[in-house]
Amino acid sequence: MKKKEEDDGEETRRRRRRRRRRRRNRSRRSRSSSRRERRRKREKEEKKAKEWRWHSWSYVDDDDDDDDDDDDDDDDDNDDDDDDDDDDDDDDDDDDDDDDDDDASVAAMMMLMIMMMMIIVTVK
Repeated sequence: MKKKEEDDGEETRRRRRRRRRRRRNRSRRSRSSSRRERRRKREKEEKKAKEWRWHSWSYVDDDDDDDDDDDDDDDDDNDDDDDDDDDDDDDDDDDDDDDDDDDASVAAMMMLMIMMMMIIVTVK
């Protein structure tokens, strides 16, 4: 009788250990999977933000490049007026800088709005 009780006690301990191990492993798995999901979500949002920033910057840069290309064509036609054109280009660059600042502020405001909308969606 005493021998059987000891065996039952040992079996019970083994079962308890197995259960504990399973619970621990399950919680680890769930924690790691939720971490993975959060990391993927964060990376995805960062990627979207980077793409958005890249597109907004490239849009501003494209405008500048187009203006420069047009000016270069005019300069080739009139070699004698190069000095005068350079002075005019400097004035135009000042105006372009103002436009760049406006574009940057609009881009910053849009980014802020997007961030706020993401926060609202995650809170809901």
